[in-house]
Amino acid sequence: TELSKAAGFEVSSFQGMETWSSAGDADPGSIVECNTVGLGLGGDLAVGIALSDDPSQDALAYMRDHRIGASWYACICPAGGTGSHAIADAAAARGWAFATRNSVRHLVRKHLPSRIHLFLAGPHAAMLLLGHLWDRTVSTQLYEHLGTGGQYSPSYTLSGREGAGPDPPGSPGQGV
Repeated sequence: TELSKAAGFEVSSFQGMETWSSAGDADPGSIVECNTVGLGLGGDLAVGIALSDDPSQDALAYMRDHRIGASWYACICPAGGTGSHAIADAAAARGWAFATRNSVRHLVRKHLPSRIHLFLAGPHAAMLLLGHLWDRTVSTQLYEHLGTGGQYSPSYTLSGREGAGPDPPGSPGQGV
């Protein structure tokens, strides 16, 4: 998010032997909400991003055990399913990142959370592209999967707009 598209930056990272860059054409991304659960634990929104695996089971257990104040959990997956080949190449990764960002924006407009709790399961290059586009939303708490026993730990907090919903008319919107 420090090198956002809104600020005019381009980013790239190696994914295997290929460079995935924010520059270039984007194949249309096809995503679905693969798991939505009402939690009723507060006014926040929890989002799982599933590429290599679906983080829902571990994320939901963590949120319940730690009483994370989220009213809803929604997991976003590629329409073709998760796995090591869920994203074929850089153009598909760019399309996925745009579609995922737009889906999260839709969820924010729908649920009007004060904060997003974000659980990621996918390759770093794809997450870099998503972070590059992450703007015009509320503060976001990222969680790092600790690798064993389905445990998470809060990692980074991305500051965002106060409140939720669309930017006021004439406002540039605060990017994160």
